[in-house]
Amino acid sequence: MCTQLCSQKHLCSQKLCNTYCNLSEAACLTAPCLTAFLHVQDIAPRYSGVLLGMSNTAGVLAGVLGTAATGMILKTGTWDDVWRVAIGLYLVGTVIWNLFSTGEQIID
Repeated sequence: MCTQLCSQKHLCSQKLCNTYCNLSEAACLTAPCLTAFLHVQDIAPRYSGVLLGMSNTAGVLAGVLGTAATGMILKTGTWDDVWRVAIGLYLVGTVIWNLFSTGEQIID
């Protein structure tokens, strides 16, 4: 099959490897999003769309501000400093999540 699709075996194996890697990466990046959708529907089924929009907005803002913050840190510091900030924020977020998150319905 591979030789029928591609004229060169090297090119075909490269395309198959790229396809496999891209699909597996997409699957791994999408899996955590599924749990976020379910959690929002558990805590506020009637307003799950609004809450999901708010959480997606917060995630996009974190990406934008994180890029700017990384640039500012790298002007005077190193990548080690960037990773320390990222690890610190991750740990703080984890503690807050574990203290306040619940799977019970909060809003009707």
